[in-house]
Amino acid sequence: MQPLLFLVGSLGLVPSTRASPVTVSSGPLDIRIPLLRHHGYESWSVGALGEYLEYATSKYERGFAAYKENTGEEHPLASGYHYTDISTSTKRSPGAVELVDQGSRAMMWGGNITVGNPPQTFTVNFDTGSADLFLPSSACNTEPCRGHRLYQPDDSSTAKGPGPSFSLEYGGGSVVEGNLYTDIVQIAGYELDDQVLGAASAYSEELGKAQFPPDGLLGMAFPNISSFKMLKTASPVFHSLIAQEHAIDPVFAFKIASAEEGSSELYVGGVNQELYQGDFTYTPVTVVGFWQVALDGATVNGKSVVGNIPAVIDTGSTLIIGDSKNVKALYSRIPGSKPLRSPRGYWTIPCEPAPNVTLSFGGKAFPILPGAFVIPPPPQLELDEGICLGGVTENSKIKLGRPGSDGFWIVGDVFLRGVYTVFDVGKERVGFAELVSDDSQDDIFEEASYKNNLLGWFYGSVIELLRYSCTIFS
Repeated sequence: MQPLLFLVGSLGLVPSTRASPVTVSSGPLDIRIPLLRHHGYESWSVGALGEYLEYATSKYERGFAAYKENTGEEHPLASGYHYTDISTSTKRSPGAVELVDQGSRAMMWGGNITVGNPPQTFTVNFDTGSADLFLPSSACNTEPCRGHRLYQPDDSSTAKGPGPSFSLEYGGGSVVEGNLYTDIVQIAGYELDDQVLGAASAYSEELGKAQFPPDGLLGMAFPNISSFKMLKTASPVFHSLIAQEHAIDPVFAFKIASAEEGSSELYVGGVNQELYQGDFTYTPVTVVGFWQVALDGATVNGKSVVGNIPAVIDTGSTLIIGDSKNVKALYSRIPGSKPLRSPRGYWTIPCEPAPNVTLSFGGKAFPILPGAFVIPPPPQLELDEGICLGGVTENSKIKLGRPGSDGFWIVGDVFLRGVYTVFDVGKERVGFAELVSDDSQDDIFEEASYKNNLLGWFYGSVIELLRYSCTIFS
């Protein structure tokens, strides 16, 4: 291990443009990271339902505060979100970030990276809703670190540190804390020199192996929401990759599928042309920080229910979360739907027939898989037979902001399971394409009795899904 020198470069991003549907060329074939699912709906309890919305609240509170700290400006979405300005909190230590662990509260998707020389392998949660990389380190003596693979900086000839301390705060005072290091990071066959990462010396109990299966978290959003910017050279992993690997296409892509389909993956530096058909429909990032785009609208059974509002595309979120006004409008078009009394924010719907729900981006409507929208409830809810939960929830903290604003939506796995999604860093845009039709997926879908007759050929998934941003894992 060497004295700490911070050498990570940052990338100047290309201004965004509104693009018509085009096809992105794929990169080399050795850049796929298979994603495994470690938690699903079957692991959810009544308490976990409420905690999931708390997690989402804390995650976006932190993102807004980090954006303000890094840019000196209020994030535009913060005007439609009631949150505490963490930057002025007396409880906050340097680099503090308020988080809530995801644990069994969601379906998480993740894969492997290596750190150091010789390489040490870790499983991480890939999250487009955050921007930093952290891992538990050999200095962590707290019980929750047991069972996780620990980063050993003393065993790495390329580790440099320790550097500044960081503290990632959780609800109730729980924390992840440690020091920043730089080291070699390998992701999908690409090697990064001097990547900044947080080496945690303490994990809170919520990050124990049973509740949080991955070892750590790898954020894939933009630097403006990084919590490690006490180091001016700190950069998210993928941005460092672009800066160091000049030949790489500055894009990455996700396919998120049910456990039975077994083909979820993150594709780095391109797209996997075997997983989608037709062209991508692109929509530009409107504020660089989160992967924020314009949601053109939503329909239920062919009826428009939501107009144009901002949306964040978040692989680290299981459900779709919106403001109360628009979520109520959506469920008003689903016969038999009712708000759940406890925990608040959820709605019940008849399990059959599944509604035909679409979200529109870039001028094109994309259907949500019925097997993703209709969620089997935890037994503790004791709902009547034939009653399920809906995949769109409301968060009371997302309120009306500026005049004419309806807040914003967080678009997670409920929608992303029905599309192939590419995140284009270089052109600051998100693209969606139709998944390749799969007969085996149709069979699974029919067995689950959630086949939508109008779109049955397209849909193919079983009811299973869900998800920290210290926090996607499968």
